[in-house]
Amino acid sequence: MLPTEWATHPGAMTCVCVDKNDHWALCGYTGGSLVIWDLHRRCEVKSMKTAHKQPVAYAVWLEPETLFLSGDVSVSVFSVIPLI
Repeated sequence: MLPTEWATHPGAMTCVCVDKNDHWALCGYTGGSLVIWDLHRRCEVKSMKTAHKQPVAYAVWLEPETLFLSGDVSVSVFSVIPLI
């Protein structure tokens, strides 16, 4: 079950990627923000409100799960951001 807070975050969710251990969920939103959720504790861990200028089109966890790629719909911009 998804945390109910996901529905109340500003903007509609455009993508979600769960890590291979089912611990972290990386969500992209229409406003260009990215949010990392802890699925075990059911809470927001980190929010990057200005990650992209356009809606987030995709987000993918890399190895190890402390790095990810994300991109928006206007330009193929990739961000590699440490989780912690």
